[in-house]
Amino acid sequence: MTLNAGLRYDNEQVPPPFKSLIDSSMLNVAVNGSGPFPNADAHITNQPVDNNNIGPRVGLSWDPRGTGRTVVHVGYGLYYGRMPNGVILNTYEAAGSPNGQYTIPSVYGSAPSSTVPVFPQIIGAGKFATPSLDFFAKNFQNPQVSEFDLSVQQELPKRTFFSLSYMGAMGRQLPNFVNINLDPAATYQTTLSVLENPKYPGTGCGPLACGTSITSTVYSKAYKNTHYGYVTEVKSNINSSYNGMIAEVQNRSFKYAQFDANYTWSHALDFNQNQSTSPTTNNWYDPLANPRANYGNSNFNVPNRLVMWAMLHYPGSSNSWLRFLSGGWHLNPVYQWQNGLPYSAGVSGTQSSAGTGTNQKAAGSGLNGSGSSGYLLQLGRNSFRYPNTTVLDCRLQKDLRLSEKYNIELLGEMFNVLNHQNVTGVNATAYSINATANSTTPANTLVYQPAQLAGVNAFGFGTVNNADSNFVYSQRQIQLGVKLDF
Repeated sequence: MTLNAGLRYDNEQVPPPFKSLIDSSMLNVAVNGSGPFPNADAHITNQPVDNNNIGPRVGLSWDPRGTGRTVVHVGYGLYYGRMPNGVILNTYEAAGSPNGQYTIPSVYGSAPSSTVPVFPQIIGAGKFATPSLDFFAKNFQNPQVSEFDLSVQQELPKRTFFSLSYMGAMGRQLPNFVNINLDPAATYQTTLSVLENPKYPGTGCGPLACGTSITSTVYSKAYKNTHYGYVTEVKSNINSSYNGMIAEVQNRSFKYAQFDANYTWSHALDFNQNQSTSPTTNNWYDPLANPRANYGNSNFNVPNRLVMWAMLHYPGSSNSWLRFLSGGWHLNPVYQWQNGLPYSAGVSGTQSSAGTGTNQKAAGSGLNGSGSSGYLLQLGRNSFRYPNTTVLDCRLQKDLRLSEKYNIELLGEMFNVLNHQNVTGVNATAYSINATANSTTPANTLVYQPAQLAGVNAFGFGTVNNADSNFVYSQRQIQLGVKLDF
């Protein structure tokens, strides 16, 4: 048995907010831990401080039979991440000051209005009406993750090894952005009926049945603090979890071949974790009343993944001339297959008004006016999936040994041999809110956006709008090369 234990301490020093962007007259009307936000425990001058990041590590390897053929591995570690520089800088700059990153919400109507400047009007030295601001929660912390694993490896005949592993990760204190100026008490009710798109009769109503009624509680524009628009608190309150099982077979001792094949089953869940490098207006579906509504499959949830690779080598005949011609061949294939990334059935548009008053309008876009209701609770978050991805790469190499000192390698490599289209983006908007009646569509309806397959102008829910566009995937490519070793 071998036991390793360790302890690591992490500390990130964050500079204080910019004094030039803190207006003393703002402290009583913005975020001061009292007044409109008695429970925020927050202030626009908050500086993130996290001095308790102690991470224990422990690992154990055990040979229960003492033969070296069966090995058990157990490990645990607590790791801390950084506060992203982009989040820190953008939060400090968006302090609601005209000297900083001054943002004016304009979702409430068209210009002219009290909140929207009219071109060519510019914002002068004085404050404009109801700007928005960001601030750090008083207890904002560095993100952390607990990682643990348990694996059993067994040696089989001919130096072949089989292993079965469990891997888990629990993310805590992940960053989140919540508009705390929304008022749970200032809401109104709406009911939307799911409708077939009148432009495309016969396409149905998508994931929901036609006529389904969707009742929503909508945040109104009656903000807690009327001096400001969005007041986004940068918090560290998102949890995530990952559980995976891996089965692997490998052999690296054969004369002519080495290979590895592994299959992973996993499930990743979180409370709508984001990967933004700057604060968004509001990240949660229902930021104040129902945190559980944000729980669902992670944006990176890939349940099934298979990877296989091999290194095939033929040294050739012992005869020098035959070896020169027939020997020194290498073939290295790599195959990867996995489920596509998940996505949600999104909703575009803004809810209808409950009345004629200014405060009877939705505070933002989406089903509940929070500005971040990008999915239907009836269908769940990330309940749809891109098509599966498949990649086969291959390398063929011929060695031409000229002498003991010189060797020429002739290389041929092909990426995405099957030329499989790997989807990296789809249109996730399933429905649009039709708040007011028009010549073809009644008011207060959710209109389905169907996938139109004819021609190159395909659009609608689930249609592919991006493929083979990142550093992982590409169309089929061939590369030839010559390398001289000496």
